[in-house]
Amino acid sequence: MFQNRTGINSNPPREVQLTPFSKSCLLWLVSSLTVIGFLSLSIFAFYSATLPILADHYGLPARATVSEKWVYNGGVKNGISLRLRLSYNERSVEKTVSTNVYKSLQPGQELDIHYLSWAPQFPSLDMDRLSESDLYFQFSLLSLFGLVGPSFFIYIYLLSRKQKYLLINGKTVVAKIINSQKNNHKYEFEAENQIWKGKVKIITGVLYKERKEVSVLFDPANPKLNMAYIEGQFFWELKQD
Repeated sequence: MFQNRTGINSNPPREVQLTPFSKSCLLWLVSSLTVIGFLSLSIFAFYSATLPILADHYGLPARATVSEKWVYNGGVKNGISLRLRLSYNERSVEKTVSTNVYKSLQPGQELDIHYLSWAPQFPSLDMDRLSESDLYFQFSLLSLFGLVGPSFFIYIYLLSRKQKYLLINGKTVVAKIINSQKNNHKYEFEAENQIWKGKVKIITGVLYKERKEVSVLFDPANPKLNMAYIEGQFFWELKQD
């Protein structure tokens, strides 16, 4: 069996506390910014796609003029979008449209739209209304996409709980790294006369290219529940006496 070199000398159960920001600032920054970023992106994408649907069914009618049309690729290969600039009620907005709508409209042409008084920048085109089946599909798709941000938040929460549980109750061992791909590492260790495996992703700038071992915490009742113990990558730490 590999020797224990984790630096955790006390026996479980142990007392733990949240790791101060000064000790794991990169972990807290990466986690916080990622959660905020995904949540913001999910909210923006959900509302920007949902508001035209609401405008289509509950919005106010208006007459708009096509003032400009262009193809936008955003510098992404095969990622073009067809856009119109619409003018109505002394307002000018951009609107991404389908190929058929783009081809049928020219600058100076008028068309009927609907818009929400509280979100006029997201109008719907009467000539491009969604069918009932399309509406159901799009709402389902948007609902799934809107769960991306909350799902990542839940992932961080569950990861924190797992770290806390293993730090309080886990046994310690040094595992052998058996495979490394950039910052992703697979390891194995012996417990209860069996070989158990796990994996870890290094996000705190610690390089393991030349290392052959990694410290691991595992649940004595279920060694399959294990986690590499890397300073600066845990939300929790042992409470100092």
